[in-house]
Amino acid sequence: MLSRPLRVLAALGVAVVLAASATAGMSRTAAPLSLNVNFTINGVISVSLPNGTPVGVTSGTPTVVPAGYYIVNMNGPGGCAAMPHFILRGPGVQIFDNLNEGESDHVEYNANLLPNSTYVWSSDAAPGVTHTFVTSSDVAGTAPARPANGLTSGNHTTVKSSDFVGSDILPERGQLVGSISAAGKLSLAYKGKSVASLKAGRYTIVVTDKSSSVGLTVQKVARAVTPLSSRAFVGKKRVEVQLTAGKWTFAPSGGKQSFTIPVVSAL
Repeated sequence: MLSRPLRVLAALGVAVVLAASATAGMSRTAAPLSLNVNFTINGVISVSLPNGTPVGVTSGTPTVVPAGYYIVNMNGPGGCAAMPHFILRGPGVQIFDNLNEGESDHVEYNANLLPNSTYVWSSDAAPGVTHTFVTSSDVAGTAPARPANGLTSGNHTTVKSSDFVGSDILPERGQLVGSISAAGKLSLAYKGKSVASLKAGRYTIVVTDKSSSVGLTVQKVARAVTPLSSRAFVGKKRVEVQLTAGKWTFAPSGGKQSFTIPVVSAL
């Protein structure tokens, strides 16, 4: 049997180990978690955890991640490469960003993912394709020390892009109704009238495409083209887009007709 002094020392040793374990456990949850959003030079977006595990599925059982505060690290090639918008939506979270129109190679956001909730992310380069993931009941990440809603990692200045997070969310404007005839002719209407101009905001574009060889695209002047319906698609499609101030062109892909519409500031 151990003598009393040895028993005291052993008990103290156990207490130190337990305290160290508790401290280590607290340190593991004291920092925010992170999601990595990676843009490639050809505009493909992927989302993963720091260990490389993909986040979000297009079908089947959704990815499960812990709830809590996350830093969303958006990484791209930089060099003013035209990038599509990354979109993340769910309870308490709404992010829409394309790396400052492709000019930044790293942008950060804070996102508080609530327990037992469903979130989806998508790219506006692939309309209609959504990636779903869910949070568990476990809350692991705590609030970060500083805000990071659209900040570049280099100088932490606000990114001038079409972000919509918190108070910067552009308002919903309703539906734009587009129609492509079997001959490839485009018509566009807003609230039942032909479109001369629009206010900046989020629009749901409802496209009725009757052509099997012509699709519909939208493009901000000097930016990348975003397909709304493919050439082979026939039927009706709903696509949400964010139109920021500037000139936007709606055109049938492969068609001759187009509409260039000025979009004015939401203010």
